Amino acid sequence: MEEKINELLNRITIIETQLRTGSKNQIGNETQTNELLETALNKLEENERNEFQILIQTNKVYQEKIKELEAEINKQNYRITHLKKHIN
Repeated sequence: MEEKINELLNRITIIETQLRTGSKNQIGNETQTNELLETALNKLEENERNEFQILIQTNKVYQEKIKELEAEINKQNYRITHLKKHIN
């Protein structure tokens, strides 16, 4: 079971990387990604499916947190840059 989950996590990582890089021969939209994930989920047994869905939700939460932290970092960097201009 752990092997299946690791394999699916690897596939998700590959898909996410492909989406970020925007390669021509790779998946290009969220709908296709969701369809691939749904297909992968359907191949799992019920208990594995539940665990995998929890992993997906946890991943989404972490991704949202990362976006929030990146936005906060950008705001702080802007403030620092602005303050440096006034100091010099």
